[in-house]
Amino acid sequence: MEIQTIKELKNLIAVMEESSLTEIKIKNKDGEITLSSKQAAQPVISPSPVAALAPAEVVANTNSPLAAPAAPQESDDGEYITSPLVGTYYASASPDAASFVEVGTQVKKGDILCIIEAMKVMNEIQAEKSGVIKEILVSNAQLVDFNMKLFKIQSS
Repeated sequence: MEIQTIKELKNLIAVMEESSLTEIKIKNKDGEITLSSKQAAQPVISPSPVAALAPAEVVANTNSPLAAPAAPQESDDGEYITSPLVGTYYASASPDAASFVEVGTQVKKGDILCIIEAMKVMNEIQAEKSGVIKEILVSNAQLVDFNMKLFKIQSS
């Protein structure tokens, strides 16, 4: 596997966070990087001299197969809508505009819930089903991670 950008490294970290991977070692002729995590902890990048990220061999240690991205997580009074990408959460289209949704808002499938900015691209996040917004779990301009809970919605 070849890793040439920070984005690719962040993608590997995201894979670790959503799976049961506990360690990834990336080795090449210039050195190695080890990403490791404890249960429910963020991956840690071990200091290791690497002159450049070039063609690399990846070794992954895991106790079970790589987990698929999580679907909306259900709770007893609704389910969670999670972030499909890493970026900055915005509740409205502009600072002066009203929020797309508030607690108690009835939404239909396809309604815009928020915007997540990633690499200067504004991504509209739409409702995947109809329901009532029960809880908003992030604040405006907050950085969000992949698969982070954004809203709790109860089906209607």
